[in-house]
Amino acid sequence: MTIAAATATHGRLDRDDHQLAGRFRSLDPARRRRLACAMVRRALSELPIALPPHVVGLLGTSGIATPAQLADLDRRAASSGGAMADADLRRARIIAAARYALSPQPRAPEEAVYEALHSRASLPGAMHELRRELEGPR
Repeated sequence: MTIAAATATHGRLDRDDHQLAGRFRSLDPARRRRLACAMVRRALSELPIALPPHVVGLLGTSGIATPAQLADLDRRAASSGGAMADADLRRARIIAAARYALSPQPRAPEEAVYEALHSRASLPGAMHELRRELEGPR
């Protein structure tokens, strides 16, 4: 296996916990999407952000957003410039997590989980929640 091929199978979630990332990838695609949406909803409950109702609805049904809806989330997550406070960074990460969770791209749910984990007040606590979810019934 070449280095490029090995790198292609690893994402940002591997930096936090390689085994956890592997367990997440071993889920079927629908389960990965549902889990990603659930992790985003948990992050939103911790730091409420006003997202459009259709986006919240799609997160509840593990749906896929339209390109226009994804572009709107990209705009919402973008920084307006200047130094960002912790709450601003968390807000941007939660919106990015929602954007990934609703994307049709195959690797997007993993990115959504990474962003949702890092938007939480306690990364270790959020990772513990993810571990618990991965150990539950499939």
